[in-house]
Amino acid sequence: MGSFNNVCGISNLVIKPDDEVMLFFISEGYKSRSSCYIYDNWSFINYPIHMKYADYDKYELVNNIDFDDTLKWMKENVKPMELGKNEYHDIEIIPEKLTLEKILDGISETRLFYKHNIMGKHQKINKFVILKSIYDEIMNDKKIIDNVYKEIKTRFNSDIKEWEEKFNTTLEDFKIKKKIVKTLPEKERIEICTSSIYLNDAKSYSISYLNQISSHLYYSTKRHIINDTENIFKKIAKIYHLIVFMENNYIEIFPRMIGHQEPNYDDKIKFYEMMLKHSKQMKKEYDNRW
Repeated sequence: MGSFNNVCGISNLVIKPDDEVMLFFISEGYKSRSSCYIYDNWSFINYPIHMKYADYDKYELVNNIDFDDTLKWMKENVKPMELGKNEYHDIEIIPEKLTLEKILDGISETRLFYKHNIMGKHQKINKFVILKSIYDEIMNDKKIIDNVYKEIKTRFNSDIKEWEEKFNTTLEDFKIKKKIVKTLPEKERIEICTSSIYLNDAKSYSISYLNQISSHLYYSTKRHIINDTENIFKKIAKIYHLIVFMENNYIEIFPRMIGHQEPNYDDKIKFYEMMLKHSKQMKKEYDNRW
């Protein structure tokens, strides 16, 4: 059997062996929608992971930033699957034994599903891959990303300040008390429990945008935001910018087809030159009319 390549989710350019990528795992929506938003039918599970394509639908980690947390999510949320009649394709899925290789095998064989049955359906898990060179160019618009980062940070700090004043505490003191909560008197334990509920609301509001595009990403972020605040803000800002870029260019989140073994760049160049020509013509007509 010959090798095959993948396709970039943004550019539709073929991803060849040794190409560096940013990889998202994605979860299928629980019902078919009208695709009004790019995340209606599929949504991101994780923040993008830096990988390298290794042929035959395999990827290797370049670094494990965000992979460890993603692997933990997979082990907690993937549906177990018994070995089927065809041992080569109906592969066994044991969530607690998942690795990057086993996750990718499960996706390739359509054996990876979200364990919770939502409206009678177990959501498929797949991947959405972007060439790193394309991703980096999108992220070059640092001014917009920085503005989003500042907005999220301001909102979060305002919510936390309000929470600190309400409960006459600081975030650092609260972290310490949470660690020794079992040794505290009942009254203080109740106060900490009440404070936790309000703190949870403050965190939720600050990252509420994420809940619109991905419940998985939202809950993972909420779990880490107190201990990794600055880094989380930067990640959210980049996700926001990527989503806006994709929405502006009508690029939906969904699994891409397998690429040909030999990429035909000449045809791609002709295609994009044709799109550029028509885009310019349509813009000219629009400007003249309106």
